[in-house]
Amino acid sequence: MAEFHSIVEGRMQSRGRDAFGSGQPGASRGHRSHMGIDVIAFPMQKILSPIGGEVIREAFPYKDDPSMRGVLIRGNGDYTGWEIKLFYVLGLFSGEVRPGDLIGHAQNLASKYPGITNHVHMEVLRSSIKVDPREPFRQCF
Repeated sequence: MAEFHSIVEGRMQSRGRDAFGSGQPGASRGHRSHMGIDVIAFPMQKILSPIGGEVIREAFPYKDDPSMRGVLIRGNGDYTGWEIKLFYVLGLFSGEVRPGDLIGHAQNLASKYPGITNHVHMEVLRSSIKVDPREPFRQCF
């Protein structure tokens, strides 16, 4: 597997438990499970592409709240078959990216979830199937 780049500068740290629950995969979200991993990021912190590919579109985590945004990256080259969704990111552009390229800035979640640990939510797909994001998370360089 090709190495993934950290989505923040330095080592990534996952969101543990706070007043809104856990940021870990499989954590309860009422009638469903959390499908991603939440990476701690301060408001307006630079968010970097974890893979080489293309930012193909903006992504919205909530149908009823367009203020919360994200990006969808589709891999190419060594990352062909991978897709990464990053939520709570204000994206800068679309187009070709390399691992570590600036793709946006972390949003401030305090207005929607007062008291939550600010973070970026990362979902990982391989061949259009959601996969446990912990493995790519662990091997980020």
